[in-house]
Amino acid sequence: MIELPFQDRAEAAGRLARALAGLRGERPLVLGIPRGAVPMARALADELGADLDIILVKKIGAPGNPEFAIGAVDEHGTIVLNESAGWLGVDDDYVQSEAARLLAEMKARRARYRGHAPPIRMAGRTVVVVDDGAATGATMASALRAVRRQEPARLVCALPVASREALALARPLADETICLATPPPSVRWACTTVTSARSMTRTLLLPWQIATGKRRAKVQPRQPARCAFPWGRTGTTPT
Repeated sequence: MIELPFQDRAEAAGRLARALAGLRGERPLVLGIPRGAVPMARALADELGADLDIILVKKIGAPGNPEFAIGAVDEHGTIVLNESAGWLGVDDDYVQSEAARLLAEMKARRARYRGHAPPIRMAGRTVVVVDDGAATGATMASALRAVRRQEPARLVCALPVASREALALARPLADETICLATPPPSVRWACTTVTSARSMTRTLLLPWQIATGKRRAKVQPRQPARCAFPWGRTGTTPT
């Protein structure tokens, strides 16, 4: 069992918020990578007095092993491959086919989670990108590159746990990288993502609907976030 300095996503979000306490008063923008990181992003945004949105990126899995990332694609169609794609001899037809499939999924996800809410502008402000973990770093790297193209004043990468390989990939792409735990290379770890599409919609879409008068506020009982921390159990491998 891996010893981590937190018990679950909620505690991890609290620790990340303390590490980023200097951003309070700046009204930063916190971007969560669906699905697992969105509850963390919500908690982090609340702690920092930040705006909340999502950034959609999907890992491109290896042929026959979709959990092993050979790269990632963002919702604008930009593809970034890592060196694993070369090792495995993955051809361009496979990459383009997978990217097209994933783009269709991301388009549907944005419509489901955000409805007609416009994306929040990133230019000239501090942007924090949050994921609930990074194994290869492909997804986070793709997200950071996508945000950087929007010209934020400052770009922060926030992770509760990541491999050394993932951090080596992410650090050059961000102005600051916060990571709470880095397991040794010999340890295989994973987390189980249990965030439902319904809770995602409630977290992301409902506040915008209320703010714009499209829906009346309704008190919802707070649902505790379930998760498989400490990592090391079977589940969806973070990227």
